[in-house]
Formats: sequence, structure tokens, C-alpha cells
Amino acid sequence: MMSHGKPADPEAHARHLRDVLQLRPDQDSALKAYVEATAPQKMADAMMWDSKDDGDDKPLTTPQRLDRQAAHMARMAETFQKRASATKAFYAALSPSQQKAFDALGPHAGGPRMRIQHLDIRHNGPPMGEHRDERKIIMKRQAGR
Repeated sequence: MMSHGKPADPEAHARHLRDVLQLRPDQDSALKAYVEATAPQKMADAMMWDSKDDGDDKPLTTPQRLDRQAAHMARMAETFQKRASATKAFYAALSPSQQKAFDALGPHAGGPRMRIQHLDIRHNGPPMGEHRDERKIIMKRQAGR
């Protein structure tokens, strides 16, 4: 298993799956498509907020903030659907015994995942659209404990 904090190596992940699942040469293209579609960077990119409004000093209105969040969630859902489809396609290319081995790998079969175990956001003050920098500093300080 790959450790947290290190960049994911798609080739190492492919080798690991090839070895654990004992893939046949005719399954190599399915593996390649799966590893490419489930690359951690794709999920990380989808989780990034669209930065087009970050430089604006004007606070967002509630409807603007909700629209921005809805667009972000739609990008994340689209990325999830692509990952799920790629996983299902790869799974279908496996033999029953390989499927059983893949199932035994658990949720981390797709490679390392970004996980937030605890996120403490406290809001004591002006509306959420204001003082964005202040919230970023608090979150960075919490993460650096």
C-alpha cells in the first residue's frame, strides 16, 4: 500500500494490481485505462475550488455562493462518475477469482485517497462571504497542529 504524504506513482500502483490480481497480458489495456481514470490527481483537481472569484474584494452574495458551491459539487460528482465507470469496466474485465481478490483489496484498490478525518470550522462573526483570508489562516493553523 502507498503511504500518505508521498506522491502517487501510477506505474507502481499498476504493478501492484498486476501482481496481486495476477493479470493476464490481454487485461493490460483494461488496467491501463483504470489506472489512468482513477489517478489521485484527477480527484484532487476536481476538489479544487474555481479560483476566478478569489481575487475579488467584493463579498459574494448568498445566491452567488450557492451557485459556486453547486458548480463545485457537480465537478466532483462528474469526477466520481468517471472513476466509478472506470472501476466497473476494469472489474468486468477480471475473472471471477480476480474479482474476489479485487474486492478483498477494499476501498483503497483504486489507489491512495485524500481523506479529511476532522475538519473544525468555527464561525463567530460576519457573514461567510466576508473575511475569507481569516478563515484560511485558521484552517492552516489547525492543519499544522
